[in-house]
Amino acid sequence: MTLPDPASDHRLPPALRDLAGRARQAPVGASPHAAACFGRCFADTWLTSMRPTADGDVFVTTGGIPAMWLRDSAARNIGVNGPGFHTDPTPGDFDGALALTGRFTGGSFQDVLVYWPSGPRPGLALVLAGDGSGGPLPGGGVHGHLTDWSGGNAPTQVVEGGNVSGRGTGLADLLGIAPNGSGGTSLTLYASGWPPGAYGMSRPLTAPTPDGDRNWNDWTIASTELPAAGGGTSTALYLWKKSTGELTLWKDLAADPGTGTLTYRAFPVATGWNTGADLTLQAADIDSDGTPDLWTLDGAGHVTADLVTGLGTGAPATVTEVAGTLAG
Repeated sequence: MTLPDPASDHRLPPALRDLAGRARQAPVGASPHAAACFGRCFADTWLTSMRPTADGDVFVTTGGIPAMWLRDSAARNIGVNGPGFHTDPTPGDFDGALALTGRFTGGSFQDVLVYWPSGPRPGLALVLAGDGSGGPLPGGGVHGHLTDWSGGNAPTQVVEGGNVSGRGTGLADLLGIAPNGSGGTSLTLYASGWPPGAYGMSRPLTAPTPDGDRNWNDWTIASTELPAAGGGTSTALYLWKKSTGELTLWKDLAADPGTGTLTYRAFPVATGWNTGADLTLQAADIDSDGTPDLWTLDGAGHVTADLVTGLGTGAPATVTEVAGTLAG
């Protein structure tokens, strides 16, 4: 696999092009691919998280305040204020919840959507608006429920869906795996509405699993958005069957909220991939090559970048692992 060479990226200052290029070619760890990944990530940090100021300094948008950004080199508890259910901060109320990032308020910063699949608030989705500081989020926010007309059938999994409904509200739709009211489970659409945090009633989609059946509870899903031809974004969805290790990628998802039909392009990625492992998945284009990749996290804090290349509709793709450990 070949990553974009930062040495030829003219959006970087000459000195950084040279430094990133030399870092990209240096031996890093046991994998030669890690050096290329580091070089590209070094360049992307400048392009996405740093900007020169009028007085000749550089502002790093990693959170906090200017001149204090180094404190963000370790993990930070942005949920210390809790979800705002009580007068006092109660971060324990996040227990059992799922957290997604995305532009759920329509602004320019990443927001956090917190969802409770079970417990005292099953189906509740709370949007905590991001402010770009990287600091703790204020408790409280707009909220809605991901349920059917009877208030039941809450999804067990939820992922950010981009504009998969085609409604173009500027707020991210959601996709989930939920009971369909007929004794089975379905991949389900939750189309965004207004105000932020308000979602339409669950719409089970007609698409079967990659196995051709309706056993959606056998699958773990992870999504990301990619630049679309002509502007905007498209939605990509990874589907992993833990019991067999089958890994499939669906690209260019488009759902009809009226009929429940779903169109997509399917690509086999791997077989026997992490079979039986207990993993959390996060999809992203890690190496900026236009193909979605996967972050995996196990219970011991081991994080792995699974870089995917060679997508095709027939043979499986190539998956290259770059491992590390999260430290807080």
